[in-house]
Amino acid sequence: MVQEESDEESRLGMLPIIYWALGRKSDSDAALLALKEKYAGVSAYSIAVVHAFRGEVDAALEWLDRAYREHHSGMEWLKTDRYLRNLRGDPRYQALLVKMKLAG
Repeated sequence: MVQEESDEESRLGMLPIIYWALGRKSDSDAALLALKEKYAGVSAYSIAVVHAFRGEVDAALEWLDRAYREHHSGMEWLKTDRYLRNLRGDPRYQALLVKMKLAG
């Protein structure tokens, strides 16, 4: 169970997605806010994933850009991360792949 995850950053990265999938929007919002408040400086990629999963394309791309600029971990999964599927048709996503030399 995700609530038993001992690493708070990992737990907060998963909870907003799980709550959203369960239709618990307010719980998802609260978990995402907690993730941002505590870990925005090191988890921009995870925050982007949450926004992408929730269909919040603009926010997802803003956080991916931040993750790129700040060299956050996770960016190596940009091209293959299934949670980012709904971003693939966006030109900003494609531009980011080009910047990272992952296009093609």
